[in-house]
Amino acid sequence: MFNFSQGIRENKEISNLLDPKSKDFIARNYQEFKPDKDALTKILSQTKQTNTDELQPPPWNPDKYKTWSDYRNSKEYKKYLKQKEQ
Repeated sequence: MFNFSQGIRENKEISNLLDPKSKDFIARNYQEFKPDKDALTKILSQTKQTNTDELQPPPWNPDKYKTWSDYRNSKEYKKYLKQKEQ
């Protein structure tokens, strides 16, 4: 938003501000941004498990579950769902 407003104040063409091929593109600094896909996995794996009497889902293990789908289809998670229903 800031880059767009700044471009308008500098009398730049709106079409150039919105064109990814233009040098005035408002998100040119973000085009090469690649989020770390394992960052959330790492954070989740490092969190401590709480000791409560409540039924908790199995802990996320990035070495064991490569995707969310793998986790949801794991034996441990299915067992958790069955226990949760009871």
